[in-house]
This record gives sequence, C-alpha cells and structure tokens, in this order.
Amino acid sequence: MKPLFKFYLQVNTGKEEAFSVAEETVHYLLGAGAEVTVCREAAGKMANEKCGSSDIVPADADCIVVIGGDGSILDASEAALALDIPLIGINLGHLGYLAELSTADIPQLAALVEGKYTISRRLTLSLSLLTKEGTIPVPRLALNEVVVSDEDPFRMIDLLLTDSGNNKIRYRGDGLILATPSGSTAYSFSAGGPVIHPDIDAICVTPRNTHSLFNRAVILPSTSRVEVRCSTKQTGRLAVCIDGRRMTTDTPCVGVAVTRGEKDLQMITLGQHGMINTLRQKMREAELKY
Repeated sequence: MKPLFKFYLQVNTGKEEAFSVAEETVHYLLGAGAEVTVCREAAGKMANEKCGSSDIVPADADCIVVIGGDGSILDASEAALALDIPLIGINLGHLGYLAELSTADIPQLAALVEGKYTISRRLTLSLSLLTKEGTIPVPRLALNEVVVSDEDPFRMIDLLLTDSGNNKIRYRGDGLILATPSGSTAYSFSAGGPVIHPDIDAICVTPRNTHSLFNRAVILPSTSRVEVRCSTKQTGRLAVCIDGRRMTTDTPCVGVAVTRGEKDLQMITLGQHGMINTLRQKMREAELKY
C-alpha cells in the first residue's frame, strides 16, 4: 500500500485518558517521519508544538486516526468518506469493535508510514426520507445501520417492506434495523440479527420485537433498493436514525428508501485477526470492564 504521511487525530476529549493517548500517538507518528494535525480542542491541552491543530480534517490528509470508542469512529467516518481517505481507531471505549488498535498497540502506527497495512472496504447505506410532499435525500451515509420506528418509543408500529426484487414483508413490532455487514455486530446483533462478514455485500433487515409469526432477519443483496413505509392504518410519525443520529423533517416522515451508499469507507487493518475471533475477544474484554 502507499505510505501515509499526513495524519489527522480526532480525539474524544470526553475520555479521561484521551490526552495522554494522543500525546503518545503523536510521539510515535512524528518519530516515524509523519506530519500530524490534531483536533483543536485536544491540541490546546497538549504540550507538543511539532504538530498542527485544526477544527476540521485538512483536505490533504492521508489518514484519520480516531482516539475514542465506536461512536467516535462513526462520527469520524463522515469526514473520511467525504475526503475518500482511510481511518484507523485506537479504542478508548467500552467495546471498540470498529477500532483496530488498543492503547498498547500504538507503536504499530509506524507501519502506516512504511505502507505496511491493508484496507478493509466497508459498505455504507444511502438513505432518503419519504414524506407526503416528496423524497428528501439525506447526505450522511450510514456505516452501521438505519433504524425505523414510531416517533413514540412506547408504541408498536405496522411497517411494510418492499424491495426491488418485488418482495413484500409486513412487520408489526417496535421497528426495523437495516444494517450493513459492519453494523451486523452492533444494534442488529443485539436484536438477534446474524453476524455478517464485512467482505460480503449485503443489507441485513432485522425486526425489533415483532408481534407476528414472521420474525426473522432477512439478508438482501446490496444492489437492492429497500423501501419501508407505514401501514395505511398507521397514524403516527416515523422516527428514523442513522448510526444513532435522529433525522428530522418539517413534514411527517411516512417511509424510507435505502440503497447501497455511493462510497465505501476505508478502514485500515494491520493484520489478519479473524472477524469472529475479534468479536468474541472484544465482547469478553468489554464484560470485564463493568
């Protein structure tokens, strides 16, 4: 792979140990001959004057290094997709499944400057909100999932799913999760959905607490256009979230259309871990953190 020289550090400053981890990360990257820019909030509390600071990822950055948990990586993915550059995470969170490195692995970052890494391309989802007045495209791509439910979290909702293969499935329950393979280990996993290897191009539809005989997750090809709409008898308003972020409209949302995103997220890997091995190990470690 091509050597990476210009790094941007996105730091979750709400984590107690974030600044010391950022200092160590900067130390190893500068020692490897890299240029480093740190998010301004973190840079203001660091003593190293050899790195720059910025509120946004520089346009000429080669890579984003995220210091935080899975939520921080999801946040940073928006900039990585926009600039079409890879990212790598250093886990400070609870599970940190998306993070490639632990704090003990920070010296391995020098391998990026030498071009000794591989890229895992992660499928994303593109979302449009369907209202009575028309279709509203959402600019943000989903790395993990799109969740559809009733605006009232305590109400059951009646949904009809259709896809470009002319399949029709009715779900009555708490809602639906439309997940990527990356997201199959997140909310969809908690709802009983299958684990899907990130190299597989697919969209996973996982129902939440269905009150019907058909309550199974469905795997659809990534080429599908999936629509989820309220039943004609449903008087409520849909709540829609992308990677945990609520989407809002001025007019009631009556459905969503989901397709494969136009870009894949590039995530850096530094070795063959085995997806199931990694999930098992990180979940065990997470349980010990309680």
